[in-house]
Amino acid sequence: MKIVGFGASSMQGAGDPEGGFFKRVSSFFESAGSHFEFVNLGVGGDTTIQMLERLPRVTKEKPEMTIVLLGCNDMPRVPDASPLNRTSLEQYKTNLSTILSTIQAKRSLFISSFEVDPIKTGISLELFQNYMDGARELAENLGYEIWDLLSETRAQKAEFLATDGVHYNGLGHAYIAGKLISKLQDG
Repeated sequence: MKIVGFGASSMQGAGDPEGGFFKRVSSFFESAGSHFEFVNLGVGGDTTIQMLERLPRVTKEKPEMTIVLLGCNDMPRVPDASPLNRTSLEQYKTNLSTILSTIQAKRSLFISSFEVDPIKTGISLELFQNYMDGARELAENLGYEIWDLLSETRAQKAEFLATDGVHYNGLGHAYIAGKLISKLQDG
């Protein structure tokens, strides 16, 4: 079974010296002699605008499963060193609708992100929640399996975030990997 991971730096593995949760999952199944093939198409810094441009890379892979974890690159922040990179909530939902419907596979999993540190990122928690709610609702309406990591890990946020307040540290990536391995083993 070919599994494609799609998203930005969190999918790519930023913040983890072991390559991120997707790499950890891939390594686990590879060492077990599994029939899974993992393709990581996470690109750090990408907003949904850049992700739209990368859709042909996903469809070319013809995945049987897609795992989507986007992060917060689209979200406005205060202060904002890159305001031209941000996307309104409505535009984000429009872009995401195209992304999710285009890369949907036989099995598709949408993972909401860990909650970011509002002081270090400049992203208000209310805005973050609005973007995650919009994304989760779109994914659910398209028939994606939903993993609400945001709600599940809110109490552990501080122990799972890297010092930048936005990426997952090794412990956070290990947590996601462990849960994802169980989800894949359970079918």
